[in-house]
Amino acid sequence: MRILHILPGLGAAGAETFVRNLCLGLQGDDEITQEIAISTLPEQFYEPELRQAGIVIHRTAEFSGFRGLWAHLQQLFRLLRSAGKAGQAYDAVHCHMDYLNGCNLFAAWLAGAPRRICHSHIAVSQAQQPSYAARMYRAVMRRWIRRFATDCCACSPEAGSSMFPWLRAPVVLPNGISLVRFTEALADPSLPQRKQAELALPAKAKLLITAARISEQKNPLFLVDVLAETVRRCPEALLLWCGTGNLEPQVRTRIAALGLEDHVRFLGSRRDMPELLALAECFLLPSRWEGSPLVLAEAQAAALPCMVSDQVSRFADAGGCRFLPLEIGAAGWAEAIAQGLRNGFPEKVDAVRLRRFDIGETCRLYASLLLEG
Repeated sequence: MRILHILPGLGAAGAETFVRNLCLGLQGDDEITQEIAISTLPEQFYEPELRQAGIVIHRTAEFSGFRGLWAHLQQLFRLLRSAGKAGQAYDAVHCHMDYLNGCNLFAAWLAGAPRRICHSHIAVSQAQQPSYAARMYRAVMRRWIRRFATDCCACSPEAGSSMFPWLRAPVVLPNGISLVRFTEALADPSLPQRKQAELALPAKAKLLITAARISEQKNPLFLVDVLAETVRRCPEALLLWCGTGNLEPQVRTRIAALGLEDHVRFLGSRRDMPELLALAECFLLPSRWEGSPLVLAEAQAAALPCMVSDQVSRFADAGGCRFLPLEIGAAGWAEAIAQGLRNGFPEKVDAVRLRRFDIGETCRLYASLLLEG
């Protein structure tokens, strides 16, 4: 089978990492060939690695308005039709663009793609407070998804019911990761000293870590307040902040205003997440809405206790998660974190539950979806 994944880009975000892991995980499968179409023009985080692995990457058109969207859909239609005319038609088109999937599925239907897969990577939350226009857009896109998708899948049951309310049980494809990369990092006795020297970390620092886009969804300004309250209770606390995003300037301004510069390291997008997670004592994710964050699987694979908001799907929990309401405020979060740093965290990852996030299992489920229908 020849599959085309459709993504906005290949940056270090959840859906993009899922597709990257899936493409690399199925490289040895002779029955499935995967390609990627993206609308972002500048080269992004995962592109060199995927190209080196032999994954073909196509570009449509970058869009920030209707004209750009129309150009993207035209380019996608032409790509699909030209492949068919050349005798190399795609057997399936797999869409990963949230509610914009409705438009991509329509273009794939027009082009004659026989399998059109819609993937939900996120669950809508009341915290988003969508406008009337946004609610209407989602309603229309759901109708298009229902009309033009032949298959619906999601990263968690909540993400499935959010995008596909007409389905009782959409296919759940867990966000698979390479578990062995994280166990190898944990088993490396030289890692702590080597990594601490590389990052110039204080020897007695109590390391916290987060890895997420610095955007509204991930609640970064609240996280800064949590860090401030945690430092009051535990002055050795230091946060490793992995990721970038549009709210980074505001986050840095608030950190400076609170005098927290010595308690944060901004590390950007990273390729050494197993090593960074192996260093830390606790993972933080106070998201305002989520599906099943891939990074939570990674943190638990590194045996980290995870303090996460109660807006995160329980499907993501392999025993290492403590779900905290955002309503208890930064002080409530900080108290839970500080107690864990002082006395140890009771959360323990269950190896059996963690195995459902192994990329091998996700690839098996995906191949079954494609080949058995």
